[in-house]
Amino acid sequence: MARKVRSFPPHLAGSCLRYAAMDLLGFGRRIDADARARMAAGSAWHKTFMQELAAGGTLLAAEAPMRDPGMGVSGRADALIRAPSGEVTVVEYKTVHPDRFADITAARNPPIGFVAQLALYLEITHYPSGRLVIDSREAIRRRLQFSLPWPNDLGVWVRERVARTRSFAEDGKLPPREVGAHCLHCDRWERCYKSVEDRQAAVAEEPVWAPWPPLPPVEALRVVGEDVS
Repeated sequence: MARKVRSFPPHLAGSCLRYAAMDLLGFGRRIDADARARMAAGSAWHKTFMQELAAGGTLLAAEAPMRDPGMGVSGRADALIRAPSGEVTVVEYKTVHPDRFADITAARNPPIGFVAQLALYLEITHYPSGRLVIDSREAIRRRLQFSLPWPNDLGVWVRERVARTRSFAEDGKLPPREVGAHCLHCDRWERCYKSVEDRQAAVAEEPVWAPWPPLPPVEALRVVGEDVS
């Protein structure tokens, strides 16, 4: 019996096609204790951030539904806020380990998975801009904020990736592997590799992810805030 294809979850917009297709087909994941702890910590920080937005008087909606039947996408954006200009802005909030935060700060560029999720929300809503907020999970909060206008080249890429993922899933197939360093941290890696050694060898040969279509440069993304409190 064919598996029922789920809606595409926006948080997978920047994932490899094979991983996203597994999700649409209902494949299980191996979630260890460390991953559960990170999820719990992220949820606590998220709650505090939403309280911060509400107290600031800019919050229009929390956990705003994001659905596009045509693309087969369904999810929720963290928040919609009213910008000083009066325009509606989509907000996506993330927390990361301090070491990863330091890498993002040095690169002045957030992980593609974070930006792609925001780009997909903008493709659904056509709001003029999105805001990505990244906090470091540590006692003294460090924060980076990035702005992404709509339309942008990444939105075209995201649409194509969603369509490709859904096409494979609806045929009951998995796309070819898109090998890269992300494979080393994947919770579905056993669907792609016979052993840990096999996985390590594949990543050593192809350490840099090469998605199809090629990832466009995110030139429109800019840092709009950086603070410590």
